[in-house]
Amino acid sequence: MNLRPRPLAALIVPVLVSVLAPPARAGMVVDINTDAKGGVGQLAAVTWTFAGQSEYGLAGTLTTTLAGGTPFDTYCVDLYDTTYVGNGGSNWSAEIQPVVGAFAGNPAGNPTGGNGGAIAYLYSQFAASVSTGIQGAALQIAIWKVEYDDSGNLATGNFRFADSADLNSVQHLVYAQATAFLAGFDGTQTSDNATFLMATSHPNALYQDLVGPAIIPGVVLPNTAAVPEPASVVLMLSGLGAVALTSRRRHASRGA
Repeated sequence: MNLRPRPLAALIVPVLVSVLAPPARAGMVVDINTDAKGGVGQLAAVTWTFAGQSEYGLAGTLTTTLAGGTPFDTYCVDLYDTTYVGNGGSNWSAEIQPVVGAFAGNPAGNPTGGNGGAIAYLYSQFAASVSTGIQGAALQIAIWKVEYDDSGNLATGNFRFADSADLNSVQHLVYAQATAFLAGFDGTQTSDNATFLMATSHPNALYQDLVGPAIIPGVVLPNTAAVPEPASVVLMLSGLGAVALTSRRRHASRGA
């Protein structure tokens, strides 16, 4: 992922059109907006090596909304793409999927990524406790590590993140926290307690695949039931009443 601050020449805050629709289900494509949580300054500028190439970019927690709804925390799960952050962020469409199933055919160790269970494990274990920019960047680094290597060793594999001799540097602080997140991880810890938002539209080539919480406002995931709106409940009860009344009339006419 290459997170880029939006240039001053493009300070138009995007507006998403919200339409009345039933809650999204797994596999439904939704419009999303994603930006840096707390502003671009909360993201950490760090360096890493991916597939043999040294890269420099921003890492940290992103905030995402579906059609202008309740925001939730997300992290990038795609190092091949770019999006703007700041001044309204970027808009694209994404398909809601279970994170484990989305990566089922793409095993870790492949530079294109894999192991959705490990990604979900880190998100479900630590995302709710992230409170600083350093912690957010470290969790992002840890997620990339298990995605592309299924390993907790930051010094080896397709994705590598080096420490810094400067103990006060952002690079060292992120490295130390990412190491703590990965402590004890041996590739076997998995979870399905997270959601994958797979980009389906690519406006201006700015988009990201994301991991988010298992419960997203307005989204019904597999093996869960939608909670009907109060008006829907009234209509449903009215329908049941009509069915009962019809049944009674039929019984009465038979008795006559």
